[in-house]
Amino acid sequence: MTTPTETFIDEAIETTLSDGKEITGTDLGKKVEKEVEEKTTELRDQFGDAVDDIVKDAAQDVKGYQQSLNELVGDHLVGDTASEGAAGYNDKGDGNKVVISEEAAKREVEDREYWEGVRVHEEQHQNEQTFNVNQQEVQYVDSSGSLTKASVIGNLTERDAIRAARQPDDHLVPEYVEHAEIGDEVVEIAGEQEVSKALKSGDVQELQKVMFEKQREQVLELLLKGEMQPEQVALAA
Repeated sequence: MTTPTETFIDEAIETTLSDGKEITGTDLGKKVEKEVEEKTTELRDQFGDAVDDIVKDAAQDVKGYQQSLNELVGDHLVGDTASEGAAGYNDKGDGNKVVISEEAAKREVEDREYWEGVRVHEEQHQNEQTFNVNQQEVQYVDSSGSLTKASVIGNLTERDAIRAARQPDDHLVPEYVEHAEIGDEVVEIAGEQEVSKALKSGDVQELQKVMFEKQREQVLELLLKGEMQPEQVALAA
């Protein structure tokens, strides 16, 4: 059963987010605190000391809510991420901001581990990756001996964020499970450090050189079979 103070918090959250504008988790917590204080002040004015317990509970519950916001959102933005088809997103073109779903800003949040992962995932995009890369794909020889490709903005960036956040497959949509699997293949060849460096700097061409060098024998075999052209290797030399 919802207590009166929990109702105050729920109403304050709904009111604050109802205009559809993005707001930082910190500012949301402050606005909720202010609205709840206004309601408890009205109660005290009407009923005096009889509502002392409600006032005390309200202050405690607001503090708990603010702590939850800090853990799941922090100073990132709360907003409508459903329009982006995601639980959260990083917009490099708009100040490198991170926006996290309003679901993470509720008083009661189901599956906190999931939302903690969303925050770390988006922070990895924000702080450890650039989308200004000098090559959009990397080529490599897969376990079947075939030449294949991995997208940088997609396979590699999402795999990097997924592994940084330690997100299990059941927290991911199938497309992102595939990103992680393909990205893992690239990391197995090039090494974690080389991939991270390329995503941070944008120098994917250097990563491609490293991969071809580490797969020299497999690349040579494909060249001899005519399944790979010399210019493909030359471009990465």
